[in-house]
Amino acid sequence: HNQVEHFDPPRKVLFGNDGVYDPPRRLIAATGADLAEMPRSRQFAYCCGALGGGKEAYPDFARHAAVEVLQEAIDSGAQTLVSGCGACTAHLRAIAEQENLGISVEGLASFISEGTEGQAEVSK
Repeated sequence: HNQVEHFDPPRKVLFGNDGVYDPPRRLIAATGADLAEMPRSRQFAYCCGALGGGKEAYPDFARHAAVEVLQEAIDSGAQTLVSGCGACTAHLRAIAEQENLGISVEGLASFISEGTEGQAEVSK
């Protein structure tokens, strides 16, 4: 099985998501993926550098932050990193490809859609 990790976008942590971290993980697990946790996740997630103007104002920092997040996922065994934030997904995917890191980055909705293709219903 492909080991998958969910990236919690810190902007959701910073602006409040009422501590809701499990629903995306349940959706990922429902696809049959082998779900693992990054060392810095949930309220301790590390910013990938995509938002807050960081990418535009501090591109070197944004690249370093993304590599840090991706390397953490790789070091903990992930082949795929999934995020519910479109900006994080696009930034992490671009850096993973530019740096040739060998990890796939997917958006949550497309990962779930591909993972449940052909299934009549996803388990609750």
